[in-house]
Amino acid sequence: MSTNHAFNGNSVRLDDFSELDPAVDDGSAFDDAGAQSVVSLQLHSSRLILGNQSTAMLAHPLMWIAAGTSVFLTAWLFPSSLYAQFFQTESRVFLDLRSFLFSGACVLLTCIGLWVGVGGRFFDAPLRFAAGTDLDEAPTTRISLLLLMIAANITSVALFFRAGGIAAVIASLKGETLLNVGLLDVVQNSGGMLWIAALLAPAAFLPLAFQLYRSQPGAAWTRLLVIVFFGTYVVAALLASRRSLFASPLLGLLIVYLVWPSRRGLTQVRAISVCAIAAIFVVVLFLSLGAIRRGWNGPQDVVSEPLRYLITPYNTQALMIHGELVLPGASKGYYWTEWIWKFPLLDNVLHLEEWRSKFLGEKGLHGVNERYGVLKSQGVQTVTSLPAFACSFFDFGWFGPLPFFLIGWIAGFSWRGFLRGYSCQLLLFPLIAYSFVEWRCNLLFPSLHSDYVLMLMCVIKSGLLLETRKMRRT
Repeated sequence: MSTNHAFNGNSVRLDDFSELDPAVDDGSAFDDAGAQSVVSLQLHSSRLILGNQSTAMLAHPLMWIAAGTSVFLTAWLFPSSLYAQFFQTESRVFLDLRSFLFSGACVLLTCIGLWVGVGGRFFDAPLRFAAGTDLDEAPTTRISLLLLMIAANITSVALFFRAGGIAAVIASLKGETLLNVGLLDVVQNSGGMLWIAALLAPAAFLPLAFQLYRSQPGAAWTRLLVIVFFGTYVVAALLASRRSLFASPLLGLLIVYLVWPSRRGLTQVRAISVCAIAAIFVVVLFLSLGAIRRGWNGPQDVVSEPLRYLITPYNTQALMIHGELVLPGASKGYYWTEWIWKFPLLDNVLHLEEWRSKFLGEKGLHGVNERYGVLKSQGVQTVTSLPAFACSFFDFGWFGPLPFFLIGWIAGFSWRGFLRGYSCQLLLFPLIAYSFVEWRCNLLFPSLHSDYVLMLMCVIKSGLLLETRKMRRT
């Protein structure tokens, strides 16, 4: 029988699997040991469902690893003549053996870690999904989280207005200045992009909010608050004018859509079509925000701008691997530990950056402004992004692939929790998947973005713990 089951709103009990999947050798969906292992997971619900098997596999971590790897292979195979034509500089990544070996080792160790994280099998057949989330039976925590995230969106808008960002937008619309120039002035005047920091937690929360909306058809307040949350986030993200604030949540929404059953059913063809539409939307968004921020130089930007962002970072990586580009603070583990030294609130209280400087000395380059001057002084006329592989090479040299095993393991563990509807994994797994897709753009996990997700996970766990104890007492 087909494994693509539509979900009609009713979950399937564990003991009903034999009726849904008779193709297993002994006539049951899984043996007694398998059933015992599932029950021992202590799910938030005693019910599981057989979801859209074929479409859910499109959201598997391996798919996102393959997507990120394909970008590297595109850069590696991009002809030198075309590279010089588009970017007016020599290509060092084209068919470069060292780049291939180092990047390939990073990908391989990620896959090995993923294999360990999912329990020694990449694909379980059939996949089992939770019918909802662990927040479904915790209304106080659920409503409080939504109100908190709405407040964060409104705070972001208020901080943007207070910093003078609206003046930069108006000047850009009038053609008086480019938006990115105006925003840089705002940053200098306000002391930092606080309005963007306020959106990092809501950006990670969007996939969970989407699943709460879908799993709570009868909870009017929850669905209303989710709609308000989405609306305020879109306004705040448009003002922030950051592609990642759209691309990362969009990927998370897509993953939830592919994994959880649809009331109308979801065929693989339809799922692939949705993925294609989402990819086109991201490209259009990328070009539109780029034109708003830096101006539009003509139709050639339709080709050159995406290629510049996708390919040129790997050329910078090749220069680093060959020793032709030397950046300050190397071999200190800076990028892999940056999320620790810049952890919000803790850094403000404990001054972690000062402690890091005492023990590790010179730090690596952080952010566009710091990297731009150094890269330009050494003749690198491309984007300032360093691929995740390059960050690891910067930290550990040829031992750089080793940390990717841990990232793969975390991805596998998070994927299993994601399928079972754990709210913390609904936050974490989309972030990891996005970091795989965007391997060409810095080390996104773990990073400063991860810190806000970790804080949000702590809030959720605390709320669930308190509410569960209260329910037990009553």
